Amino acid sequence: MRLRLCVFSFAAMSGAYFPPLAAGQVIAAGPTYVCNGERLHLESCDIRDLSDNSQCMVAHLDKMRPNGFPTYTYETRGTLKKLLPTCQQPSAQSLAKAQAAQQKNAGEYQAVVNPPKLVAPARAPQAIAVGSAMNFGSTGLSGDSLREGRCVVSGREATLCGENSLGSWFQGAIANGVNMANAIAPGSADMLSKATKPLPPGLEIAGNYVGNGGWRMQFNDRSAMMSCGDLDQEQRFYTIGIVNGQAAIKIDITPKPFLLYLRPEGMLADAGPVVVNGRVVAGSSGGGTSNGQWVTSQNTTTQTLTPMEAQQYAGQSNLHSDGQYYTLNQTNTSTSYQPGTYTAPTIHYRAKTETCATAILKSAGKTQEDALKGMTEAMLMGGKSTPSAPAGLRMHGAYVAPTGLSVEFFPESAILGCGQAIKAYPYTIQAAGAQATVRVEAPHPLVMGIKPDNSLDPGSGQYEVQGRRILGKTADGDFEAAPAAQTCALAVLKPGAIATASPNLSATPMASPNPSANASAGTSGTGMPTNRTATGDAVLALNAFPPQSGLANPLAAHTLFLLKDSFDNVLLKSGMRPPAGKTPMQGWDLACQQKSPQCSQALIGLQPFIAAVVKIDPASGKATFLGVPAGSYYVFSTTHANHLALSWDVRVDLKSGTNSLVLDQKNAGALQ
Repeated sequence: MRLRLCVFSFAAMSGAYFPPLAAGQVIAAGPTYVCNGERLHLESCDIRDLSDNSQCMVAHLDKMRPNGFPTYTYETRGTLKKLLPTCQQPSAQSLAKAQAAQQKNAGEYQAVVNPPKLVAPARAPQAIAVGSAMNFGSTGLSGDSLREGRCVVSGREATLCGENSLGSWFQGAIANGVNMANAIAPGSADMLSKATKPLPPGLEIAGNYVGNGGWRMQFNDRSAMMSCGDLDQEQRFYTIGIVNGQAAIKIDITPKPFLLYLRPEGMLADAGPVVVNGRVVAGSSGGGTSNGQWVTSQNTTTQTLTPMEAQQYAGQSNLHSDGQYYTLNQTNTSTSYQPGTYTAPTIHYRAKTETCATAILKSAGKTQEDALKGMTEAMLMGGKSTPSAPAGLRMHGAYVAPTGLSVEFFPESAILGCGQAIKAYPYTIQAAGAQATVRVEAPHPLVMGIKPDNSLDPGSGQYEVQGRRILGKTADGDFEAAPAAQTCALAVLKPGAIATASPNLSATPMASPNPSANASAGTSGTGMPTNRTATGDAVLALNAFPPQSGLANPLAAHTLFLLKDSFDNVLLKSGMRPPAGKTPMQGWDLACQQKSPQCSQALIGLQPFIAAVVKIDPASGKATFLGVPAGSYYVFSTTHANHLALSWDVRVDLKSGTNSLVLDQKNAGALQ
């Protein structure tokens, strides 16, 4: 408002016409101009729209407000193109720095809405010496970017190669719940250890298996949700061994563990009835709905006015002069009806020992966890869901041989590597006969025997991997790769880390033709709209536990959600019924501690309400939601860190342009 008046007044007094900026010059956020004696700092500009109608946020540095912040206005690029040539110009170095920062921000934004993909260089591939070690040292990649690049180049599904924020967060919520349960539930220390400690490389089993007599086993990489007879579903941990060429799965229950054997036709079976100590529902108590009430609230807005605009409010007590401009405070009162809250009854259980029928279990589709993961990926990745792991025996972890041969196992595929050449293939496991084997379905299948010491024996001879190798990243943030074929001597593979650098590399990847191709376009702390396309012009800059709070940041590397409704309301809509005296979020957190199905059901119900997902940068404690339509949202997250059990379900009213929010203990809720 002030800036437009300044433009009009200056032009009217001088009678001059100000031409637009020179061809090719772009309005960029960052520099400070002195216009008609006033310092104007271009705080931020819309990086998605460079037209004259897009907006920039301008800080008026000579007009500080009582809270210590300058007055801000939003101006179009067209207005700025007319005004700024008339002003005292910043230095060329300052302008260049601002334009470079804008290009970097635009690149980071594009890396979010267009995730990195694999591109092939327009040149002949370079030969690689036989037997050279894996080396990514000249790519400019490291850490998470290097691991993601290796995954993308191998040919695995791109959506599997990036971090699945919601899936990682969901697993973290379960682990945190178990951690809290350790403090209040006797005997849970062992469960905590089993649920959270890193898994060593080796065999696992996947799939949903059902049978007569109420039998159901839903396996993940370390446990199974098990029910039989009349018993309620509970988590049971397992281990796998190979006995006489047959897979034996030991289920950890009381009073005595039992064994399930994987038959050649794919069924699981035991030797007879199984005695299981468990629990059944014994009833419920409490619950009900409280009375609704009318609630009156007040909202105060502050408006900055020029002397001319202030004339119509002359004499009002809420009009204040602070020098050249005026401030008008207006308070509006509104009344709304707050409906009563529903409190679910408390479910009571009693212990029961059940003699379950002989288990003969057949594969029966996806597990609840796989279904949730698939729905989550479809939501986050624009409607595309990644393949689930085939039911039956699987492997996890990396295995390496001293000759440069390596195999890294994932639920749906295995990355086969020889030196720099890598390629992902499906694999199968056979555990019937003289020896259990893993077969990687490459053009020349690689068959490896599973030895008692958990190593893999592929036999002897030479083996060629025909795949790709990493060159680096392009200026657009896509991974660049070249075809590569490399031969390694077969040797026993043992659990270990995949080598990522070697001083003895005999063939160095060629440099990228683009000078910035090796610069990693980091996306940490950047909002990712769930439809993978920015559809709005609002930006929300988040700052979690700024340093002056004096606390170690309990939200570092945590995932935040921008929701279209409060998480408490979403929980109630999904059927969550918290215990008496608990909020819906506290009830959900308790359900996650107890590994109740309500925990995952709530997350399934959450998905339609997610507008964007973001991860807090662990170093700066900051993150940004980009390209969000203006409107009312809720920022949601939880943490169990630094002896804190906190949640955030904070309403934000986003306007076009840049908005900001600080998350700390002041706007957090208690989870306990």
